[in-house]
Amino acid sequence: MASNHTAPLPTSPPEPFQTGTGKCLTVACIVVTFTLLVCACLALVLAGALGSGYVRITLGATATPPLTATPTSTDTPTPTVTAPPTATLPPTTIPTRTITRFPTTLPTRAPTPSPTPTFLLTPTGVTFKFDDSVAQSERDLIQNGVALGRRSFGDVGPVTVFAYTDLNTLITEMARNNRLSIESDRSKDLRRRFENYTWSAAASSGAIWLWVSDRWKTRPREAKTRALIHEYFHLAQDARAGRVGSKGPLWLIEGAAEFESYRVMANLGQAHLSQARSDKIIQTRGLLNSLSSMEQLTTAEVEDTGAPYSLGYLAVERLIADYGGERALLQFWDEQSKGATWQSAFQSAFGISLSNFYAKFEAYRREQFPPYCGAVQTARATVSPTPTAPSIRFDRRHPPGALALSGDPLSASPNIPYTFCVSGFPLTALTEDQKRTSYKTPTGVQTWHSCGGNCIILYMHPSASPGEYTFSIELSDGRRAETVFQHGNNSSTVTPRP
Repeated sequence: MASNHTAPLPTSPPEPFQTGTGKCLTVACIVVTFTLLVCACLALVLAGALGSGYVRITLGATATPPLTATPTSTDTPTPTVTAPPTATLPPTTIPTRTITRFPTTLPTRAPTPSPTPTFLLTPTGVTFKFDDSVAQSERDLIQNGVALGRRSFGDVGPVTVFAYTDLNTLITEMARNNRLSIESDRSKDLRRRFENYTWSAAASSGAIWLWVSDRWKTRPREAKTRALIHEYFHLAQDARAGRVGSKGPLWLIEGAAEFESYRVMANLGQAHLSQARSDKIIQTRGLLNSLSSMEQLTTAEVEDTGAPYSLGYLAVERLIADYGGERALLQFWDEQSKGATWQSAFQSAFGISLSNFYAKFEAYRREQFPPYCGAVQTARATVSPTPTAPSIRFDRRHPPGALALSGDPLSASPNIPYTFCVSGFPLTALTEDQKRTSYKTPTGVQTWHSCGGNCIILYMHPSASPGEYTFSIELSDGRRAETVFQHGNNSSTVTPRP
């Protein structure tokens, strides 16, 4: 019996198109299957796109309209395909794909201050006197520094600022303003302080005096601005106390001016109080003066050591932290305007007697930053009038970076600091130029600094050859002192004394 589905003979090729009911069904099945496959692929593509969110989010924060199914040939369209409600994202920009998440201006990072303070207009009530050699850039900076002081500490009455490149002219004006003879001991002392770089500026009787020397011109802009704020605060002290002259212990007068000038610069982003404190501690490590020995300005050697500025800064820092804050500091001078002595004003403003504060501060000093070169002396430092033979001894080696000073990268790591103590001769009697001539530093020393009083820091490069080195001081009158120290091995490390 013949079958309707008999396979064709191998020698007869299949006909491409055939007719009949069975053949039509076969073609229809193929078409339906193909259509279903296409629809399935479209559904998979649509589901993947919806799940990834790519078709609904743009950088413009606008959702793309959802895709819809392709309508069939009938008049009724297929319902719109949408994502499940729980998967719908809000029409907003993805934060990580935009640059608005980063601030337009990054904050200043310590210890690098901003290069230039905002310039302020010349303050009213202040007269500036410059000689012709003072550049306009220096004039702008000086006016700006005084304006910052006036804005921070208020109107102190008429002020005249004398800024000269010629020291003779400056000293002459200072003598005339203070009714001194140009040949008087006081005038000579003023000249010595400027020439020895103990002073770059001074303030008295409603005036600020500034020597625009070559050294001043090379100082960082922030340091010059801070020096002017320091001097203006002295005028504020006079104005609050209601008098010029003795209005407190020297360490408090200078320490407060230092602290307040750093505070103003820190508020401007031009300084960092933590670095200022570190610098002041380093500068006190060679000081053997007690705080109580620095009440008056009668001994030039005491001021020339920098003690009232460095140790005074640290003492004022403790007063503000523990005894009433900024309000108490200003109250100290306000009380004197009412007729109180500065001793009684101290007790009234800070709530502690002067003697008790001295005892507490020296205990704090012994614990936190004891001197390198000996014990603190209660009596005021004096210098023998008879020249004696100086001596120098090696103190200790410190870890790299331990005695880093702001403004001098050569004092920072990786250079290694070594400290030395000098006796028999006051190093403060030497000018900076004389120190450069007298200090005979060995090869490998990158820089040196004073650590207060008769203490010297040498900063050695770590790659200097290990071995014994000699450091000497040779004075112009023939006196000489030297010491040796080891570099590059454990023998050069000395355990700090308590």
